[in-house]
Amino acid sequence: MQKAELILAILKDKSNNNPNYKFQRIYRYLFNIDFYFRAYSQVYSAGENIGNVVTEKVHSFNNEGVHKIIEKLKNESYCPESLEKSDKQNKKHSQIKGLYDNLIQQIIVEILQSIYNVNFSVNSHAFIPNKNCHTALYKIKTTCSGARWAVKGNIESCFYNINYDFVIKSLCEKISDGRFINLIRKFLAAGYTKEKKNCDTWSGISQRESLANILINIYLDKFDKYINKEFGQVKYTRYLDNFIIFISGTKDLAEYMIEKIKVFLKDKLNIETTEEEIFIIDLNKQRVKFLGYEITKLKHNFKDNKTDKSKEKMDNEIIQLLIPAEVIRKRIKPFILNGKPIHNNSRINLSVFKIISLYNREIIDLYNYYCLASDVNAKVRKFKFYHYLSLVKTLARKEQISVKQVINRYGIVFKGKDKNVLKKVVGINHMTKNGIKTIIYCNESLKRKSKPLANVNDIIWK
Repeated sequence: MQKAELILAILKDKSNNNPNYKFQRIYRYLFNIDFYFRAYSQVYSAGENIGNVVTEKVHSFNNEGVHKIIEKLKNESYCPESLEKSDKQNKKHSQIKGLYDNLIQQIIVEILQSIYNVNFSVNSHAFIPNKNCHTALYKIKTTCSGARWAVKGNIESCFYNINYDFVIKSLCEKISDGRFINLIRKFLAAGYTKEKKNCDTWSGISQRESLANILINIYLDKFDKYINKEFGQVKYTRYLDNFIIFISGTKDLAEYMIEKIKVFLKDKLNIETTEEEIFIIDLNKQRVKFLGYEITKLKHNFKDNKTDKSKEKMDNEIIQLLIPAEVIRKRIKPFILNGKPIHNNSRINLSVFKIISLYNREIIDLYNYYCLASDVNAKVRKFKFYHYLSLVKTLARKEQISVKQVINRYGIVFKGKDKNVLKKVVGINHMTKNGIKTIIYCNESLKRKSKPLANVNDIIWK
């Protein structure tokens, strides 16, 4: 029996060598037990931050369970549990069945990625290897200078009501395997493209099931290619069902593009859009929000009459990424009262290690997501001021001691940027399987990054 990794590599090569290749007999790969162990390691291998429900699912994974599922797939009696009904059914039964539903979903996704990813447009950035929110934003910053207008589109709502037949039709253009297509249809009927995950994101993009993400990319690939062919002179970027187009021409061109886009989406993809979903923004007058950032044109006030006017114009055309003010206000809110830092009551009953870890993760995730912003140092440092004092006060309330005593008890001394200066920051030593590890509240530089991060966590951890 071939390894799953080898099979996926073969699929990828076939697609890469011939973009028009039509794939057959894919369904049989779901009978390969190696795919299930691979999927299990990808979906449940992290081992950290796993809730009780997921833990129980992991414990139910075994060879016997895999073989039972494979038999159901062979006789085509397998059907994924409806996401809408799973909460109402027997909890333990739902957890065990949900485990194998997740594994089969992961196998389908990996097969589809091997077939489609190599031929996706360079302008698509979501859930594609070596691409993420940062690569989309970096592309905008480095290629869209000089733009006057932005056309922004958010067609998320359209996919919750889309006709599944159109999605299946798109798949059938490259896949000629009725059983595999029918299996995907079962997942669609079970709500795997409609269900949103219960979590907030930095980007503002709803978290969906992994199958929904790849199907959106496949479905909108035609839209990507249409924009590239018809409007090659514009700068276009898409992240799932959100897209933005930067235009250096006139407003008439922007309005013309919107009309053509709406017609294409309706006629070719059966997507109806409204004025609230696709609209124009004048970059000379306002900022545009995309993937949780504000995008604006850098502006200088040159008072020197001898200033080179061409230099002034060039500087005023540069694209700048910023952190929206409301992001910092929202993140600070749980840690202040009447403008002053306070303890966080909801964390007092946690262990000292968990409290410090939680605070540390919050600021690191905030910085990592917004590290491309020009104002990241100033705004995250403001957050850090209140956030750190809240941590100290939370520990003081938990231990029933003063702030000064917290610093004395949990302060860890280390060398700052100036090697001759010692700093003391709240932290803790804890035992791991690899020995003692020290966690110190964020002591990293908060300077802007010039390049996108390879791994970006979009989920706001709670």
